[in-house]
Amino acid sequence: MLRLGGWPKRVGIAAPMALLFLWVSLAWAQGGCTDKPYTLETPQGIAGGGNLDYDGEVAIFSDGACLDTQGLKLTAPELRYDQAAGVLQAQEIEVQTARYHFWAQTGRIEGQILLAEGIRVTTCRCGDDLRVLSQSMRFDTATGEAVLERSELQFHTLGLAQFQELKVTPQSSLLEILGLPSRGSGDSLPLRADFDQGFNVGLQDFPVKTDQKFGIASSLTLVLLNLGSPDPGLGLGMAAEGTDRQGRAYFEVRASGLKSRSLVQDGPILFLHNTEDGHYGFRLRQAWELGGWGLEVYGQIARDENYLYPQMGPQQGLATGSELRYRYAAREGPFGLEFQPFAGIALYDRWPTYLVFGGSLEGRYSGEFSLGLRYDWSTENRPGRFWLERHPATQKISGDLAYLGLTARASGDLLANELVGAVRYGLREPFGELWAQYNFCVGCYGKVTRSDGLEDIERRELQLGFIPNPLSCTDSFSLAPSIGVGYDYGTTQRPGTGWGLTRAGLELRYADCCVVWKVGYQYIFIPQTPDETVAGKFIFGLELR
Repeated sequence: MLRLGGWPKRVGIAAPMALLFLWVSLAWAQGGCTDKPYTLETPQGIAGGGNLDYDGEVAIFSDGACLDTQGLKLTAPELRYDQAAGVLQAQEIEVQTARYHFWAQTGRIEGQILLAEGIRVTTCRCGDDLRVLSQSMRFDTATGEAVLERSELQFHTLGLAQFQELKVTPQSSLLEILGLPSRGSGDSLPLRADFDQGFNVGLQDFPVKTDQKFGIASSLTLVLLNLGSPDPGLGLGMAAEGTDRQGRAYFEVRASGLKSRSLVQDGPILFLHNTEDGHYGFRLRQAWELGGWGLEVYGQIARDENYLYPQMGPQQGLATGSELRYRYAAREGPFGLEFQPFAGIALYDRWPTYLVFGGSLEGRYSGEFSLGLRYDWSTENRPGRFWLERHPATQKISGDLAYLGLTARASGDLLANELVGAVRYGLREPFGELWAQYNFCVGCYGKVTRSDGLEDIERRELQLGFIPNPLSCTDSFSLAPSIGVGYDYGTTQRPGTGWGLTRAGLELRYADCCVVWKVGYQYIFIPQTPDETVAGKFIFGLELR
């Protein structure tokens, strides 16, 4: 139906072009083609423009040509709709959403398949300094999935990574599309720049090539470590993962020596080593599953320095064994129950047989609030010879609670007589979230030696902070301060007892056209965990807008 001016009837609008834009996840906020002088209802949506001409059965829209469907708007210099064939074609297509800017040189919709060429996608609010270029795209409107072929991630004119095939769903974020790992809150790029006893800078798990057609993704790690410290170094790593296989290798060269670790898993083959932990192992295994039962039989050759069990001393040799597991899961409305017992046996050359059994029992309620309780246990006749088959004796009770802005978690180790937990409350305000978190550890004193050489302390720490709303405007900034107050039970470093300042920090965020720049600094006055030291830490990050 052709209408000259006015508002066309919204009847029988089909979905193909709507799904084209759903792959970028967000809807067009305002505007449409219905206010154009000429509008036409098509199976793809409502087409419109300032001018309308006909070439036989082909309707040609120009002068601000656009296509509206389910709240999304496509613009192009010209739209051509073949009324007899039901095919819509356009060139120099452009779509702006709340998060993405999308261009295609040509596009053609026929049936349920959209074919487009010359694709360019960016999350930048202005310009396209960070973008993905693809030669072609095939979109299946029946499944809502798009496939981008022969793509490249670019920053300005610098190519960062290539992708033979990228599969996109309507819910995909840009990081998910590219196979980039998400770090912390927001879509943080895999770049590392921080200062902790030295300056660290480089790429962390940055993808270099992805082929989703064959299910293979590879990434690179290249980091300069602890620059300016007495022990600087270089970290180099490569990783490749497929549907049922993976391979990882990481080397760290420092003034103090060389460290390395690797993992190769392909079907029944498992190889891994870690020089820092003193682990080396090669295992052949076979697994069977039936219902909730799972059985694994293995044979291995391994070496273990046993740093956690110095009384055993270094061990190397052969082992064979099996592990039987059962998983029972039930759910009724908001209630859930899961029970997973297991039992294992390992036979060695010139070493006593290792036996272990244990399991876990977890109950959960997910309704107006969330509550979970879990019990883990394991019993062994003696420590396993190698870490591969070892299940250390365990008796732990843990729980978590979430209700509105309140979250709490706690874990009690019955064997170590230790209770660790945290309670957090966040108050949402129009300008952001005010939060407070109380961390505690009862029964920790003297259990381990901290990184500063002192005995561990009983922890009582209250942290306060503010998280501003995400930046939505270009050239805007926000500040997120945090502070910690803790109870010092008395150490050789701080004699006496009493409350004291444990930590203080500040994070500055600035938004430009493409990314949010994050710069933060935190200083620890009283260490609260075994791996903390009295020192300052600088953090830098980039987050996609």
